[in-house]
Amino acid sequence: MDDGGKVAFIVNWSNKLIRNFTVKISDTGVLPTQGDLVYIKDLWLQKTIGTFTDNHSQLNLTIPVLQPHGNQMFYLSIVPKPYIQSQL
Repeated sequence: MDDGGKVAFIVNWSNKLIRNFTVKISDTGVLPTQGDLVYIKDLWLQKTIGTFTDNHSQLNLTIPVLQPHGNQMFYLSIVPKPYIQSQL
């Protein structure tokens, strides 16, 4: 995306319901450095999931339920540090 954000499209190709499917944020290509915030939005529901901070290697997105042959799509981006500091 032009703003450096990424879209993660997760598909359950199986015939079974999957519970608590976890995606490592760094696997999406979003690589925050220490102190960065990661913004996550559910694109199907058009709802903000939240803004999170953590060590990028430990930051995960957990999808509670993935229906058989279902999918989820999320937008992820790093919130720039200058923006964070201006909001304090």
